[in-house]
Amino acid sequence: EGNKPDMVVLSPGPGNPTDFALSTTLSFLVKNRIPGFGVCLGLQGMVEHFGGTLGVLGYPMHGKPTPVSLTPLGKAEDRYVLRSAPSSCTF
Repeated sequence: EGNKPDMVVLSPGPGNPTDFALSTTLSFLVKNRIPGFGVCLGLQGMVEHFGGTLGVLGYPMHGKPTPVSLTPLGKAEDRYVLRSAPSSCTF
């Protein structure tokens, strides 16, 4: 019982997503309809949990600006974190 959070920020590390049982946490968030926002390793864990794959680049990308394009699903009304974001931007 208690108050339901507006959102949970996932940002463990260093390591791999499997080192932190992120899949268990994400299943809990989905089951309880609690939005999650992944930062760094938290985002990597979300990618793996929802069926994506991670790879290793041959060059470092940490902290570099990267162009991002949102899909219509990413801008859906119930995904309020990205709802007001432009269709493409650089993070």
